[in-house]
Amino acid sequence: MFGMPAETTWVWVGLAVGSAVMLGVVLGVPTAAPDADRAATAIEDVAVSEHGGEAVVDLRAQTVRLGPERIGLRGSGGRSHASIRYGPITPVPPNSSLGYVLDGHSPKSVFVNPGRFGAAMHQARIQPPEWRPAGETLRIKQVHYGEVSGVLVAT
Repeated sequence: MFGMPAETTWVWVGLAVGSAVMLGVVLGVPTAAPDADRAATAIEDVAVSEHGGEAVVDLRAQTVRLGPERIGLRGSGGRSHASIRYGPITPVPPNSSLGYVLDGHSPKSVFVNPGRFGAAMHQARIQPPEWRPAGETLRIKQVHYGEVSGVLVAT
């Protein structure tokens, strides 16, 4: 009368099998593609700001491709691309003088004059876009030096 019911073992086996099935379903759900539109909107918001500005956007992507008027993101869920309406932007090459400006140094302390700053931005824009490993964030900054201004973007 006080013994273990005969069905108890089967209840536990059923729970274990059900849990295993649910785990398989959860792990099998595909992840979404990274959101390039969100990144492009953040770039445009900084580009149209009247007083200069900065933004940092979480990427959730494995690789990124930046062009003067387009951004592409790739991740485990696929690819997404978006156009940048208020461009051209300046994709900042790794380990470049423009990277120092994006990191917070004054363009005046990095470049001899506004012309050199403009030439560096032009040179960065004409490079063909290529897929690069994406960091965790996309950094965006509007910069002015004399009569030269631009939007610097990098991971």
